[in-house]
Amino acid sequence: MKIPFHQLTPAERIAARIAENRRIEERVAQRRTTPLKSLREVKVSFAGKEAVGFSQSDVFPIITSIITKLCGPRNNYIGHREIVDALVEDEGLGWLLNQIVERDPHRRNTKWWANSMMSWFSQRVTEKNNPYADRLERDSDSRPYQYRIKQQ
Repeated sequence: MKIPFHQLTPAERIAARIAENRRIEERVAQRRTTPLKSLREVKVSFAGKEAVGFSQSDVFPIITSIITKLCGPRNNYIGHREIVDALVEDEGLGWLLNQIVERDPHRRNTKWWANSMMSWFSQRVTEKNNPYADRLERDSDSRPYQYRIKQQ
């Protein structure tokens, strides 16, 4: 029978935390050596009992099209915040954001979820595991990153 953490002695608590940190480090190391096969496999979920979240394969094409629209004919760099604002206003994504917010037990707002989507998009570009990255240029000197359509 597993003893609740709060009932452990201080030495047992330290040992339990060290063991948990080792398990986390092993999982992180395993993820680094195991590339993702596709975005279909990646679902982002922040929930207790009920699944709440989004599929990156559903959201990333929308983010790419919004970046394309925002860049316009001048092809200016578009910042993270501008993209998040456009995601919140996007009709194609609005229904998904509203559905996620309604089911989110923490009641995070649509802007929080749109920011999460954009953050995952950016992380996958960094990991070179975003199939839409070859269409975009990213200004890596700015934080947060800025994007525009790749010049041919």
